[in-house]
Amino acid sequence: MKRLEARINERIGSFDLPALLALLKAEGAPVPRFESDDERVSPTRLITSVRVGEDETVVRIHTGLLGAATPLPAYFFARMGEENVDEAKALGFLRFFDHLLLARLISGAFPEVDPCRHPRGESTDYLSLLHPGTPSGLHTLFSSAFPECAVTVKRCRSVGPPQPKRLGVYALGEAVSQKTGGKPAYRVHLRVRDAGGECRLLVPESARKRFLTHLIPVLYRYGLHLTVTLSHAGLKQGLCLGNEGLLGIHPMREKKGVAPKLHVFDGAVDERLL
Repeated sequence: MKRLEARINERIGSFDLPALLALLKAEGAPVPRFESDDERVSPTRLITSVRVGEDETVVRIHTGLLGAATPLPAYFFARMGEENVDEAKALGFLRFFDHLLLARLISGAFPEVDPCRHPRGESTDYLSLLHPGTPSGLHTLFSSAFPECAVTVKRCRSVGPPQPKRLGVYALGEAVSQKTGGKPAYRVHLRVRDAGGECRLLVPESARKRFLTHLIPVLYRYGLHLTVTLSHAGLKQGLCLGNEGLLGIHPMREKKGVAPKLHVFDGAVDERLL
């Protein structure tokens, strides 16, 4: 757990709360307790530090009852400096309510991470409010599934083969047909932020898995056609991520004549991918 704590605190500025809570849950850490950072100067990020132990996980946030912008009157802090007040007990009393306040705040801001709202882990219904079939909805979904990547979403059309253009019995040449099949088509590009060689190595291996497990259960009902690509500083050639083989991995094949990107997915998003 100490190794996990050190790795998280090294990159604490790259985490948002849903991504951090998802990581702690995946690593088997105890359910986190929230507490405000008692520094008098407001930090530049929301999450200031994480402490992971065998029995307790503490996530410190710059807002709350003991934060720099505390709603408590100065009377409480003036009393703590008096000799007849046990400061440790007074802080423990305030931190009890501090956790409840922060938990309610996080539940309201990020309802997808609230286990009380989704007791069986079914936390995808609220995502319909994002309108996943739109560029802004796709940007939000891919940003949550790939927090280490900068996401770009563009609306596009899939171009079919040239078809003969005719006027009655006379051939006028060839025209390019727009082969969309009535489905909205989008191109999503994921650019891995420079977070070290280890991160660049892990993202391509988990890209297809995360796309299938995190995004397909939400997107399959909207009838989209998606092209998903990924790039990072260490990628020098175009690669295509193939279907999962007998060994349980997705082979990467060279794709000539294209920019140095990893092609994660290209096709219709429907229930066959579930």
